[in-house]
Amino acid sequence: MKGTVQTKTTKKGAEYIYIYLSYSDPVTRKRKQKVISTGLPAKGNKRRAEAMIKDYIEKYQYFEMPKTDTAVDSHISLCDFLDYWLSGKKLELRQSTYEGYACRIHSIKKYFEKKNPELISLTPKDFNDFFKYSLKYGKVNQKTHRREPLAVRSVRSCRSILHAAYNEAVIDGIIKVNPLDTVVVHGRKNREYNGEYYFLTEEEISDVLHFMDRNYPR
Repeated sequence: MKGTVQTKTTKKGAEYIYIYLSYSDPVTRKRKQKVISTGLPAKGNKRRAEAMIKDYIEKYQYFEMPKTDTAVDSHISLCDFLDYWLSGKKLELRQSTYEGYACRIHSIKKYFEKKNPELISLTPKDFNDFFKYSLKYGKVNQKTHRREPLAVRSVRSCRSILHAAYNEAVIDGIIKVNPLDTVVVHGRKNREYNGEYYFLTEEEISDVLHFMDRNYPR
């Protein structure tokens, strides 16, 4: 793995330093690249950014490491496989994202753990039933302790996690087809989420972080 420092200019003309890590994919053997925003203005910070390369190489060294995990039992339960899948994501995800995944997986396991089905035994209908149940009774009201509908966005998040986990199972050779491919979460969006989403670009995020660091360091 190698790292280089490059400068990118925002739409407003500000220049910031980014670190580009080049590495070899252990499966395809193709060269890949990860871009990391340092949040540092380009002027006068090149050496400081170059000193950061070593730490980032150590942090992301696992990108080049082949999988050393022992083969997963083909009869593993869905709940156990979700735990296995999540543990493999811990180094890849930000802490907040990892915790969000863990929360979603906890709710998924609460539904399936009673029957504790094997990963390979579940069908598209099983997951469709789970999503329909979640849309009606997916959460517990903390005041009344009654079950209430889970937001469509949250149910779709559960589907995304399950789909990603089953993709991993396909790669590992446990199953041949992802049962989530044909399952869609239907339902209206919550009223407060009906508007169009707007997201910051990496450059705009750097602008915000630089402004906060300069004007509101605490």
